[in-house]
Amino acid sequence: MHDGLQAYQQYDCAHALCNAHHLRELTAVEEHDQQPWATRMKDLLVEIKGWVDTARDQGDTRIDAAVGAAFVARYRAIVAEGYAANPPPPQPDPIIAPKTRGRPKQTKARNLLDRLSRDEHAVLAFMTDWRVPFDNNQAERDLRMIKVQQKVSGCFRSPTAPLPSVACGATSPPSRSRVRPSFPRSSVFSPVIHPSLISPLDSHQISKIQRNPRANRW
Repeated sequence: MHDGLQAYQQYDCAHALCNAHHLRELTAVEEHDQQPWATRMKDLLVEIKGWVDTARDQGDTRIDAAVGAAFVARYRAIVAEGYAANPPPPQPDPIIAPKTRGRPKQTKARNLLDRLSRDEHAVLAFMTDWRVPFDNNQAERDLRMIKVQQKVSGCFRSPTAPLPSVACGATSPPSRSRVRPSFPRSSVFSPVIHPSLISPLDSHQISKIQRNPRANRW
């Protein structure tokens, strides 16, 4: 799951798009361009999310085919409405204007519509596959403190430098302030390292942290 950056499309895997990003972009179109289709698309995405959450709580494991088809039909109708409000930019007259490379610049609303239309399956992945979340906010929160540490210091100076951050709140830096743990609160104070992070780390350092998690310092 990502925000739609084209560089991510090179990865040969299933893709899903973060709808928190879409809601922010739709709000900008709604407030700046005063286009009602953006409001309807926001309401539809939130409505689908609510339906999925309710159905999951009731023990369902997949969306009903008829309900899913109805949501998709409404989705496509709103995209068509958006295209009607955002026609493509006019082609420059080759006689009057000099020939330029590339395509004419589009509005941000038109670019958003292109993504919603082209990547419909990735936008609605949370509806068709309930293993996919509505957004990637949790993943960003989990990684934020590690990325902040890397940004402040420029890079990790040794293979063991990230260990205090991934040990789930088990260590503190040499400064007076404590670093907020980088994983959800449910795992704070647990010396168990997240399984997805085990392979890049040195096994000796992992066992050292797990034996005495508060003995490590930056």
